[in-house]
Amino acid sequence: MTKLELKNISKIFDIKGRRGKEPPLKVQALENICLRIEEREFVVLTGASGSGKSTLLRIVAGLEEQTKGQVLLDGRPADRLAPGQRNLSFVFQEYALYPQRTAFENMAFPLLNLGVKKERAREMVMETAGLLGIEYLLNRRPKQMSWGQRQRIALGRAVCRRPGILLLDEPLSGADEALRRELISVLKELHRNLDLTCLYVTHNQQEADALGDRILYLEEGKLA
Repeated sequence: MTKLELKNISKIFDIKGRRGKEPPLKVQALENICLRIEEREFVVLTGASGSGKSTLLRIVAGLEEQTKGQVLLDGRPADRLAPGQRNLSFVFQEYALYPQRTAFENMAFPLLNLGVKKERAREMVMETAGLLGIEYLLNRRPKQMSWGQRQRIALGRAVCRRPGILLLDEPLSGADEALRRELISVLKELHRNLDLTCLYVTHNQQEADALGDRILYLEEGKLA
């Protein structure tokens, strides 16, 4: 479990002109974002498309560098840490599984990358699969699964290593209404059973209301 604090996070993108001769256009994506998330808290960040939600999530993950401000994990500056050093996991909008690997191999891969021994990695995968009810999928490859099954595997891969923070970027945007309700229940169970600290991005108010301990609204790069 990890506390997250954002201090005055701003992000300005330099957009090059079409011909490459004009000076770059500066676009303010985020402006002075201050946010504190406590251990075990499930915070939902919502807002219109283009409001800066995904950019903020990528900055927390270390996939994007802020223009100014500071990211703190458990009170320590994390800005110089690579993504793999931040003790967090990211669930993307698309499941991003390795197509040539089975579900088991997809879930075990980040553990083995971290130096977890094979037998321990297997135990962690099986434990997580049990929590998600996906044991029957472990020998299948992504092309043999439905969209919802693939997203469950992606979620399992993210939580398998028991991250300090789980970041989720619109993970249910491809789901129909019935599947959305099902996966919301799965996420709530995972949050409760694993004591996860979560930052979840969505533009869907139903998801926000169902999942969030706290709901924040981002508008034109600012917290409203």
